[in-house]
Amino acid sequence: ENRHDFLRLFSYASDFKQFSDRRRKIAIRRDSQYHNQCRIL
Repeated sequence: ENRHDFLRLFSYASDFKQFSDRRRKIAIRRDSQYHNQCRIL
């Protein structure tokens, strides 16, 4: 039972890591677009 809880927690943590990585990539892309617009202006 304890191990089952641990596995569920581990899968949740990995999902959260993928989610945060995706959000970081989106933020980096948005920042680069913003900097490109500033450079154009």
